[in-house]
Amino acid sequence: AGNRFPNVVVTLRGSILLVWGERRVFALRSDDGGETWGDVITVAASGIHSGGVTVDEVTGVIFVFVEDRHPPAPLRVFRSEDDGQSWIVDEAAVCLPDSAGRVPSMHMNEHGITLQHGEHAGRLLRCSRWYG
Repeated sequence: AGNRFPNVVVTLRGSILLVWGERRVFALRSDDGGETWGDVITVAASGIHSGGVTVDEVTGVIFVFVEDRHPPAPLRVFRSEDDGQSWIVDEAAVCLPDSAGRVPSMHMNEHGITLQHGEHAGRLLRCSRWYG
């Protein structure tokens, strides 16, 4: 139990990071291309993994989205600045409603991207959905 909603990314340092969880959120890291894996790391002691781990391709910071329960539900953003080895709640991250008042859910979406070109280069984009 609790092994649903997996997502995998490669960090800027080349580590493979696997994140999952439906009651608590966990991560595994591999520094050798997936041949071996480290110990299970707790990202969030409670909540459901919302999918779509996002790696900031400029800074290397990694973001994991955790909702309190199956959506729609309050959302917390966790961040790692050490290649996924430790996690803290990102108090500065805020998901605002759209112009119609709909609050986004990050559940079951793809990982985000970092814009590479143009006036918004460095900006992170992440898909979301709305449960009506």
